Amino acid sequence: MRFFLLHSLVLCHSLVAVSPAGAAGKAASGPKGASSGQRLAPTRRQPVLRHARLLADTPVQTHRVKQGETLPQTTARSEANNAAWRRYVKAPKEKGALELTTPMARFAGPVVDKDGRLRPDALRALSHLLGAGGKHPPLPERLIRQLVKISDTFGGRPMRVVSGYRTTSYYGDSRHRLSAAVDFSMAEVPNAVLCEYLRDLDGVGVGYYPNSGFVHLDVRTLSAFWVDYAGPGEPPRSTPRPAKPTRGSNRWLLAEIESMVEQSKKAIDPARTASPGVPAATLPTLKPPPVDLPPPSGPGETIASR
Repeated sequence: MRFFLLHSLVLCHSLVAVSPAGAAGKAASGPKGASSGQRLAPTRRQPVLRHARLLADTPVQTHRVKQGETLPQTTARSEANNAAWRRYVKAPKEKGALELTTPMARFAGPVVDKDGRLRPDALRALSHLLGAGGKHPPLPERLIRQLVKISDTFGGRPMRVVSGYRTTSYYGDSRHRLSAAVDFSMAEVPNAVLCEYLRDLDGVGVGYYPNSGFVHLDVRTLSAFWVDYAGPGEPPRSTPRPAKPTRGSNRWLLAEIESMVEQSKKAIDPARTASPGVPAATLPTLKPPPVDLPPPSGPGETIASR
């Protein structure tokens, strides 16, 4: 027991750091340069001391761990604080208001009253603007509140609505048919930044359309995210470049051209009959395509449901 205590005291004494003056004395006169009561640190510990000085010069961030909080939650929160969309955050002039515009209509005004309820007049106006209600499905309250939250976050900037309720879609389960989706963009906020923020919301579907100039937002049970590189009016595709046409599609196109030529022949024959002196028109003869090839499908791949 005495040996253990003595060994511990010697070890603790040997870990005493050297002051700058003591280090200079060692360089000048060796071990005798140490002042009384000071012990030089062994040479093998000098790299550790240098590393400690580097750590001392590095700024330290602290975080008080709350009850129920874990380290992954803290890391995720730190990443969210550094998100690009935070640079566009701005306090709105009027909280709980919206400014939405379409090519045919515009709404600007308060949507949520002081008690946190949706204003009936605003609900009617927004339903009319987005094509919901009446014979169409009603506008979900949660979708309106999400739009208000987006507006409050980015300073009440105007939103340009591209599409609300509609029946035409490449997907049978499109939430546009339920009045539960909206395609839009926001003034002075890039769509990529807007999508980054929307993905932090709960229970929403977010679609990024880099070639169409808008983002998609819908309300649903489980969140979803997708990227669609299609341009306006194009079928959905999950790749930046459209798929190359197949050999079968070229033959199908040839059949379509031949059909147009035949229609041209029928249009020219009556004119030639009415004017006997007019020479017959010379039209190219196309090789008929195989009949066992079906028409091509649209380019691109099927991606997540909308």
